Amino acid sequence: MSTLSLPIPTAIADVLPVSRSRSDDSTSVPNPPRYSTLPGMVPSNVFLNVTNNSTSNTNSQSRPPRYSSVFVETAEARRQGSGGSSNSRRRAEESGPRQSDAPLRTEYESRNMSRSVALSGAHKFEYYIRNNHKSAPWATLRVFSRSSASVSTMGTSGSSKSRVPKFTDSESLQGCLELNLESPQNINSIHLSLRGRVMTSAYDEGVCTFLEYPITVWTRAHGDPHTMLLNGDSRAKKFEGKLSGNYTWPFTFAFPSEVQLNGPHRTPPTFFDRKLMCSVQYDLVLKISHGMLRSDSKLTVDVAYTPDITPSPASFLRQVASGERIRAPGPDDDPVGWQIMAPMTLRGKIYNELPVKIQYTMSLASPQTYVRGSFIPFHLSFFCKDADALEMLIQPMNVVVRLTRKLQYYGDGGQTIVRGASSSSSRGEAQRAKLIEDVSHVGKAVWHPQIPDDDSLASNPYMRELSGEIHLEKDLFPSCNFPLLKASYTVDFCSFDTSKLKLSPSHQPLGSWPVTIATVHGEGPVPFACTEPPRPTRRHERSRSTVAADFAVQMGYGAISLG
Repeated sequence: MSTLSLPIPTAIADVLPVSRSRSDDSTSVPNPPRYSTLPGMVPSNVFLNVTNNSTSNTNSQSRPPRYSSVFVETAEARRQGSGGSSNSRRRAEESGPRQSDAPLRTEYESRNMSRSVALSGAHKFEYYIRNNHKSAPWATLRVFSRSSASVSTMGTSGSSKSRVPKFTDSESLQGCLELNLESPQNINSIHLSLRGRVMTSAYDEGVCTFLEYPITVWTRAHGDPHTMLLNGDSRAKKFEGKLSGNYTWPFTFAFPSEVQLNGPHRTPPTFFDRKLMCSVQYDLVLKISHGMLRSDSKLTVDVAYTPDITPSPASFLRQVASGERIRAPGPDDDPVGWQIMAPMTLRGKIYNELPVKIQYTMSLASPQTYVRGSFIPFHLSFFCKDADALEMLIQPMNVVVRLTRKLQYYGDGGQTIVRGASSSSSRGEAQRAKLIEDVSHVGKAVWHPQIPDDDSLASNPYMRELSGEIHLEKDLFPSCNFPLLKASYTVDFCSFDTSKLKLSPSHQPLGSWPVTIATVHGEGPVPFACTEPPRPTRRHERSRSTVAADFAVQMGYGAISLG
């Protein structure tokens, strides 16, 4: 499986621990924590710190269990399962990091830190490594996020859902790693890694890793965490003993907003569809290396990511209408606020006998970028020289307008495309590398009430106008143009839903116009909808086709295209 990595940051040689022994005089003033910055393209503001809360005991001959089991749970699930007998522990978990767990601070600073964590409303997720089901965790990974997401995984529990930390471009991935070693353990290194993958199956041939960002937390080359502050040259001395006691390494870094894959590309959002064998997954991987005589301890934490896609400001008149919560003016009254498409012509027969010709024009609210959870305003104008045919056909119940999503991905997750398939590729590899295209309808028009206007009909009986809104689901997958996964949207004028008219030709859609689905509202008031969202349906209408991948894709300086 091919792995594409971001620039690897240098080792954290400047990580300075704060040492505190239980035998220290309580009146002594602890040294403040020191932070170091990880250089790198993205992210650039990573810092780690280690805190020791107990004395070392490297002379003990006791050995830790050779194998460890990994258990993952969130603080919320832990509180729900603890019942009413652990109120003190529940209060401690809800109040944020304890003073003994955080880097050394004054009592005043620690109280302020706990208060700020509580007031910020951050979600706290805890994940543990234990030696067995009954033992206390000896490693705890805490992750903080402003929001959470419900994500299904394609692993052994393919249909299960859980709440996971969720991040955006404007948020940092924050957390801390804590070790509580009651007996000395042989630990050679501690690493974190943020990983992103496109998955089309649970097997390696369907997994393509496109993001790998490693972070070195600690290695023996950094020296003994207990004595690194005591002697200036001890930092360069390799640590040969065992770790014992309590340690804390806080970390924070920006979620990478770009991925280098034959050029910079916006990092794709987390994606999962139960009806599709394709997903985009991110996880934070903790790896603790113990040496040759014991397998590594590993912890994998699912995280979700959504890029910040923001539309440009709407027209002045449209913003005024949204602020006053009234219906926005149409294309004739606010031409700046609408994108008027080129006219199109339909031909057919009424009752399979009378020929008819209808010219129509679609207008979409400008800009053609719409935030999920809001709506797409549109306007249709029709012209026909047969006024009776126009009156009979152009009714909201007869006109079908929908939002269509086209999703494109590779059967092998993009491995063959990333490696650069050669002419000698096996038949199995060529089959897995095919481009899969899934088309589904994800929204349907809701029409504005029609207000009879006798003057307008009398002045121009050959014109009819319809307007409406397409409501967008809050969790709709945003537009994505990543080389390994592409999601595009179009507003489609599908057909006339009536048996009275037979079109020639009868292809669908009759008209299609691209739009972009964004994630964050831009400047100005939130758009005001004049209609109610339709009732949710059980399934989106879907069609799927498979197109052979273009093996002439040029790697290196070439571009990867998904159609």
